[in-house]
Amino acid sequence: MAGRDPKIEARPNSHFGSDWCVHVAWASGKTDVLTGFENQYRALTWIKNESANWIVDQIMRRPA
Repeated sequence: MAGRDPKIEARPNSHFGSDWCVHVAWASGKTDVLTGFENQYRALTWIKNESANWIVDQIMRRPA
């Protein structure tokens, strides 16, 4: 399903000072922003270790 997978990246959270967020851009154009990461390392660790399960959960929650 390459090309349809969401693009995921860690970004500084400009709305809340010095913390970080994870930005998810779906192929549909929809975006999700997950906030609350205290630093870039924590955001990147979440992407590496937990984002795949989160993506599956989001896909399973979509209405049929």
